[in-house]
Amino acid sequence: MIHGTETVAELSRNPQAFGAVEDNLAQLVSLGLIAARGGPPVPAPVAGAATLPAAQQTKQFLNESAVAVLGLRAFLFTLKLEHCYTEPEIRAILPEYRRVMTKAKGEAFAGTMAARAEAILGR
Repeated sequence: MIHGTETVAELSRNPQAFGAVEDNLAQLVSLGLIAARGGPPVPAPVAGAATLPAAQQTKQFLNESAVAVLGLRAFLFTLKLEHCYTEPEIRAILPEYRRVMTKAKGEAFAGTMAARAEAILGR
């Protein structure tokens, strides 16, 4: 979704964007996956703000991205995801996440999204 040509404002208006775009960009910057170029930098997460454990962050990411991409078709996946609480349970559902995302948007998109989920878990 990040091609290096859009501004933060343009990304925010993208109908395929999901969640808080600035927070997502700040997360990608902190992981070293993207770098801010020209203009004001992407805001950093607020210091001292409560952060969720990696498993919960990943679960939230999987849920939000599946709903954003699949709409109502995400229902069965999100129902299964709702019963995942630990890192091993989240890792166990990743192949299904990748399968449903591949069906909806293709292998390249699904691979990118699954890699992002893995990066969140890997922190």
